[in-house]
Amino acid sequence: MERPVLEEHDVMRVVFDAYGMRVTKQMFLDSYDDVNILVHVSDLSTNENIVKVSPNGYVFKVLNTVDSKREEFVDVMHGAIECVARAEIVTSRPVLTKDGRQYILQRFPNKTGETKEFLVRLFEFVPGETLDNKPYTADLCFQVGMMAAKIDRALKDFYPDALKCHTRHWNLREVGDLGSLVDVIDDGEDRKLIRDVIREFKTNVLENSQLQRGAIHGDLNEGNIIVRRRETQDGTLSTTPSEYGVIGVLDFGDLVYEYHVFEISITMAYMMIESKHGLDPLDAGGHVLAGYLSVFDLNGADTKVIKECIAARLAQSFTYGALEHKKNPSNTYCLKTADRGWPVLRKLWSMSKKELFGHWNEILKCYDIKSLV
Repeated sequence: MERPVLEEHDVMRVVFDAYGMRVTKQMFLDSYDDVNILVHVSDLSTNENIVKVSPNGYVFKVLNTVDSKREEFVDVMHGAIECVARAEIVTSRPVLTKDGRQYILQRFPNKTGETKEFLVRLFEFVPGETLDNKPYTADLCFQVGMMAAKIDRALKDFYPDALKCHTRHWNLREVGDLGSLVDVIDDGEDRKLIRDVIREFKTNVLENSQLQRGAIHGDLNEGNIIVRRRETQDGTLSTTPSEYGVIGVLDFGDLVYEYHVFEISITMAYMMIESKHGLDPLDAGGHVLAGYLSVFDLNGADTKVIKECIAARLAQSFTYGALEHKKNPSNTYCLKTADRGWPVLRKLWSMSKKELFGHWNEILKCYDIKSLV
């Protein structure tokens, strides 16, 4: 999997030639697999498919070499985006090219200088902030859980043929094959922990026929959740952490047809890692779970394996991050979750389900939500 090496003139050329707009400013955004660049453009456009040039700018997105070859899945992603938008969930939508296409193929050099073909799209930039580095509160975590559930509800009947056999290396199901990579973890005790998680996940989750399935976003992390400050009674924006509201979601690149428990578990995993401003990680997870269950029902089999699924996402993240860092030591973004995440995983895995569920049930009780069994 390779990413392109882009110069400013490459971006300016493609945006002008394909989308009929002149770039005035551009800024690279953090990304794991792809290249994302925020571009601002002049007010004029020669693209008849653009009714009004966005004053907030656009995200110029270039997929990696692997995903660039999956054009049929790009169409599926766009279908999912439309489903979510129809459910009145704010999300970034693709901009049509001058000739009406939702994406184009362009050749760019990779880091070794070899020219490869990459799939390029342009999305309207959604005004707001991501959840990244925001102070988490119980209410904010509850809203995150609600957003995850609303997405799953919006995608409940979305099942195109191209999604049936589609998977991603970030699909939680792939944890079953993670064992061959665990040696990239340096610490022996941590390697053993990862192997224990993989074993329990394979036994309790992958061999479980009672789990509910559907199309899921698959990567609701803090960088993919959009928040805005709420207005106060006098119409000004609030300056207190508790007044952030979750309004939307970004990036459907990890969309899969999978277990619904994967969605909530992945979301809980990231919120637990990022809860670092006074809200205990386990409490953060409990409030996210409460928000999800207030909108979308899970059965007993689903909730019974939440612990294994959360641990599996953390194990997956740490392993893939360590592997990528060994390949490319300059890429520190891939280690972002590890420092705060390892203590969360160790604590979570050391707790019995009775103790863990008892903790979360106290939180669910505050929302009048049925206890986990």
